[in-house]
Amino acid sequence: MAEQLDERMKSFLQRLEKLKASDHYFYLQSIAG
Repeated sequence: MAEQLDERMKSFLQRLEKLKASDHYFYLQSIAG
């Protein structure tokens, strides 16, 4: 049970990181543009 939760947490954090990275990218694009 705890292991499963940990796996889900990891995948969630990975998705969050990707979202933050793309958000940051679009933010920089809007400034540069």
